[in-house]
Amino acid sequence: LKGRIVESEGKEGIKDVEIVLMDKLSKEKNTTSDENGMFQLEVFDHKNYSLIVNKSGFKTKRILYFPERNTSSKQLNITMVKTPWATFKGNVIDQYSGRPLEQATIELVNRSYKINQYCETDEYGDFKHDIDPSKSYDIIIRQEGYFTKVIPNYQYKSDKHEHIELQQFNREENMELYGVEFERNSADLQKHTIDELDNLTGLLLVNPNIAIEIIGFTNYDNGKKENKVLALERASNAAEYVISHGITTNRVQYKSGGYHPSKSALCVKLIEAF
Repeated sequence: LKGRIVESEGKEGIKDVEIVLMDKLSKEKNTTSDENGMFQLEVFDHKNYSLIVNKSGFKTKRILYFPERNTSSKQLNITMVKTPWATFKGNVIDQYSGRPLEQATIELVNRSYKINQYCETDEYGDFKHDIDPSKSYDIIIRQEGYFTKVIPNYQYKSDKHEHIELQQFNREENMELYGVEFERNSADLQKHTIDELDNLTGLLLVNPNIAIEIIGFTNYDNGKKENKVLALERASNAAEYVISHGITTNRVQYKSGGYHPSKSALCVKLIEAF
């Protein structure tokens, strides 16, 4: 496949345009246009493709391409329209110390075209990257030793400086789920408890390299045996809920913490980061 990308006005070639070859919704390969707007990609003549053409300052475009046999001499001409882009910018810091995090990776996933771009934070934790303000993005922030954070369905609205806090892995430290509620002597999951478990599930989905242990407690002392049984049932129900929402069983353990007058009914411990 040979092609050329030009401006809609003037028909001048556009250099450094990213061309992404997609087979259905799967990215096959990509290239960039040269100083004359020319590009080429190897394709199968019996498969149908779409091409995503993307460059800051131009409207992102999808082209359907259906190869036919013996058309190697034909050139695909693509026009792009100039449009203002915006700058997504901000800083990334440690949630507790406020220390800026250098070389944190910012992944920007264009939800319309399923293409992604990357940038990194500098020594001050700052970052910036141009985005198409007409599109929405999933923003994924990663740093080694920290929980990955996702800003879903981000839509640019103003020249805002985003302030992003990442939570560091704290192995063997219990994190209390403060929104958890149970009726007295009950292990049935209530709405606020489910909301907290949904947040926990979301954290595990975007951090596939961690495993946790859920620890159940009861705030009412009904005797050592009864406390242990009730606390275990609460932890078990919570673990089953998380697993039922897409987390593999090897990543979620649970146990009873028994009676504790001041702890949340459910606590989470990070037991492994692989």
